[in-house]
Amino acid sequence: MIEHFGQDSFEHLKLNEPYHSVSNEDVNMPEVGTFHNREVVLEWIGRSQRNGQDCALIRYEAFLNPLDIDNGGMTLKARSNYWDRFGCRYRPSRLNTHTQRDGRGRVELAGQDTTQVINVIRSGTFEPVSAK
Repeated sequence: MIEHFGQDSFEHLKLNEPYHSVSNEDVNMPEVGTFHNREVVLEWIGRSQRNGQDCALIRYEAFLNPLDIDNGGMTLKARSNYWDRFGCRYRPSRLNTHTQRDGRGRVELAGQDTTQVINVIRSGTFEPVSAK
């Protein structure tokens, strides 16, 4: 998904102006459930270089996105938030990103009478893999 932001939306971005890239879009996860992007906002915030290549720095955020999973005896109703910045070539084809996500939800497991409240915070780094 993050790669999609850089590759498909860069032509619409103007320096320091928020761009609403996705609004009210369902993502079907076959045999698992659905994820709903309420609103994804991108903003071109500057430029830099990485490995000698010019990069656009892009901020993105999406908050309060519903997530529903019903899979093999587990039901999860949650929300997902994600935000951060990434750099991509001006003609994006490779990305270097760091993503932060958090969410809160309720999990019901088959055979249990109680619902468990969960909080999830994830942080990940995506970097190009050099070809050998």
